[in-house]
Amino acid sequence: MPTARSSSPRLRSLTLGAGGVLTDPEADNRRWCRGFLYADGTLEFTSAAEPDAGRAVLEGGHVCINALYNAVDVIPGAERRDEVLRVVFKEDISFAPS
Repeated sequence: MPTARSSSPRLRSLTLGAGGVLTDPEADNRRWCRGFLYADGTLEFTSAAEPDAGRAVLEGGHVCINALYNAVDVIPGAERRDEVLRVVFKEDISFAPS
């Protein structure tokens, strides 16, 4: 298993596999969706690559749907969280493990 060469205990976690944070291109099980924060206050998660036509987008970005996030700042629209009025998970994404 490849490992970052460092004497720092923190950098030793830069490995492939269950305990690491690097991605093995041959076994990448991450599943992605997009998040769009619209001007009407809707934060929407979808598998669509583009936002809904005709809606003003304040922010957008990718989210790994099978990852555990420990901070709200990683989601699209996080810097404008005070403007989020509702969150929508569109039916085109699945949260079931792959």
